[in-house]
Amino acid sequence: MKAAVLKKPFEITVEEVPTPSLKPDELLIQVKASAICGSDTKAYQGKHPLIQPPIILGHEFSGVIVEKGSQVEGFRIGDRVVVEPSFVCGQCFFCQRMEYYLCDHLKQLGHQLPGSFAEYTTAKARFSYLLPNDISFEKAALTQPLAISIHALHRAGVWRGQTVVVLGMGAIGLLLLQVALQRGARVFVSDVVDFKIEKAKTLGAHQVFNGRNPGLVSEIKAQTRGMGADLVIEAAGSSVTIQQAFSVVRRGGTILLLGLTGHPEEEVPLERVTLDELNLMGTMRYAMGDFPRAIEMIHRNAIDLDTLILRRFTLSEISEVFRETLQSPERVLRSVMVA
Repeated sequence: MKAAVLKKPFEITVEEVPTPSLKPDELLIQVKASAICGSDTKAYQGKHPLIQPPIILGHEFSGVIVEKGSQVEGFRIGDRVVVEPSFVCGQCFFCQRMEYYLCDHLKQLGHQLPGSFAEYTTAKARFSYLLPNDISFEKAALTQPLAISIHALHRAGVWRGQTVVVLGMGAIGLLLLQVALQRGARVFVSDVVDFKIEKAKTLGAHQVFNGRNPGLVSEIKAQTRGMGADLVIEAAGSSVTIQQAFSVVRRGGTILLLGLTGHPEEEVPLERVTLDELNLMGTMRYAMGDFPRAIEMIHRNAIDLDTLILRRFTLSEISEVFRETLQSPERVLRSVMVA
């Protein structure tokens, strides 16, 4: 089969590789759509701590079952599926506590396992979900980032009437905006790129701000009776936005860190955390049940995914797309490989 192999930083080539063999509990899936996400571009640059070349990247995908292992039940050849790409052991301390996203032995497609920028890939059947016929493969490929957003807001405990600030309007930020609106929150957002700000406005953000505006903090305070936001989500992966998060959160509020800056250390005002009793937490993946919830939201058209897909490309074009993504990162939300 053909696959895009990251050979070393900044070198990804399409080449013939063996079609993966199946284990008894696995499915062989013909990839129909696979999206490039931020972790893929970090790996392409050699900046992702969990991804080492050579490897086939890609983990946000959907496809069709072409073969199944001897122990697999509940699936048929030809079924349309979307895959939860993080496979957990089910036996460690965290899995026993139902905290699968912290599994000691977690392995993810495109990270430690061959991924979905290929004609075929394998997946554990228990982490695969049947796809309703009215959901396109392209939209289904964005189930994973939507599940991440659902999990993030569940961890933060968002409820109706809260003021939520989302810093960073990349694909995840725009999904966080939509899910928070679904939960009845008043949502303010910021970014430094005008077209992303405009997308947020179109999707219903109550207030939009340019992150470079020196008056951002005072304007948010003015909109919240001088208090600040109940919840601030840092989704940009920037040292600047981390500091902004502490500036716009109210006393007793919550800061949720989702973006990765690539720096092992960041300055955090811990005295403020203590004196103002702030809730400071991180979030990384998704929990059991988040994928079905995401599929259901896509199925009832509760989330606009079309606005996130800015480019469609074929496997043979992938090297060019990665290069262009780095050249114009401000224009990137999701590019989706289609077959």
